[in-house]
Amino acid sequence: MNGCKSLLTAMIFVAAANVSSAAQDQFISYLVDGKKCSLTNVKLQSSQEGDFIHIEGTRTDKVDFGEGAMPRYRETEVGITIEVSLSGSAAGTHVAHSSDTMPVYVSWYEVKKDGSRTDVKNVLASMDSGAEDLLEFSVTFENFGPAGTLIKGSFSGKLLDEDENPHRISEGKFAIKRTDMD
Repeated sequence: MNGCKSLLTAMIFVAAANVSSAAQDQFISYLVDGKKCSLTNVKLQSSQEGDFIHIEGTRTDKVDFGEGAMPRYRETEVGITIEVSLSGSAAGTHVAHSSDTMPVYVSWYEVKKDGSRTDVKNVLASMDSGAEDLLEFSVTFENFGPAGTLIKGSFSGKLLDEDENPHRISEGKFAIKRTDMD
């Protein structure tokens, strides 16, 4: 009986490890102005016609505002959204200089401490500015396939925040299973 119990325990452990590993296989990672960002709450959706791809990733962090703050911990979100309109094959590199051709939004926060005071500045950078000469974003799909396919690729570019400050997005990588849009 102990042998069966040990075998069952081992089978449960292996199954749990495989499920955990499968979830970890999907990710988006990149640098924002040299600071690393990793997201595991990700999705990649494609229209049934295959002419539109939506990539999204988010993460919620708890920021400690210090002992005297009420509430002490506050949640803030980090994320990225990339939408690619295709006029041909999905596989390959797609480049844009405006939000008209490739909407891209990257959000993060910066913690500022001044003595015992903590402030969080939320930042959103995008291609929404009209300065096409300052903006560029590229997404490369290494592969593309039907729903359920693990789509891998890379991305990088230069975006502007709401105050027109430039931000470099570099070393972007993703591996996400494709789902079809409803």
